[in-house]
Amino acid sequence: MITQDPRELVYRKYVLKYVQELMGEALNPVEETAVLLHCGILTGDPVSFSKIAKLLKLYSAEGAEELYDQAVRKTREAIPGSKLENWLIGYRATYYPQRKNFIYIGSDMPIPKWT
Repeated sequence: MITQDPRELVYRKYVLKYVQELMGEALNPVEETAVLLHCGILTGDPVSFSKIAKLLKLYSAEGAEELYDQAVRKTREAIPGSKLENWLIGYRATYYPQRKNFIYIGSDMPIPKWT
């Protein structure tokens, strides 16, 4: 039995697909792995910075957090003109036509952290 709105499931599926594609283009493999681990995409649950530091053979949890922050900023900077941006604008225009058809994701926005 589906408990979520199918539109939401499709939205999440494609946003995740385009974010991963964008990260593959904008980040090196270590940065991409750090983001995927900390966000829980590879494991199902978020991974702490101390565990990421051990897995990626970094010097400290602070180093892993710095790597993660840098990777998120680089990904955000790569969004303008990307397939991700086009998907988000098209989705909003289709399902929420009363909203403006632009998005703003700045590299200086707060970076989410999971514990």
